[in-house]
Amino acid sequence: MRQEEFQFSRFQSSSTLCFNMKNSNNRNEKDLAESVVCREITQEIVRFGVSQDQLRKIIKLLAFELDDNSMMKEICNAIEGSNKTKLTF
Repeated sequence: MRQEEFQFSRFQSSSTLCFNMKNSNNRNEKDLAESVVCREITQEIVRFGVSQDQLRKIIKLLAFELDDNSMMKEICNAIEGSNKTKLTF
């Protein structure tokens, strides 16, 4: 997989990191590119300097964005179960 096969761009207005695959029908390469983007987003959050409690809240808020309701509930239950105190927003 060559670097020129991917086009990465960051939109300043929304701080969204996106990518487009060029000339690739291979699902593994697309999955890899999506993983790279996800890792960069994660690194940006960590670089921002968040506490462990803030990370839990971010994970829970991201879970609310999932289309799969049962997965959202599982993630929220896991986050709440790992806390000694309930998360409040």
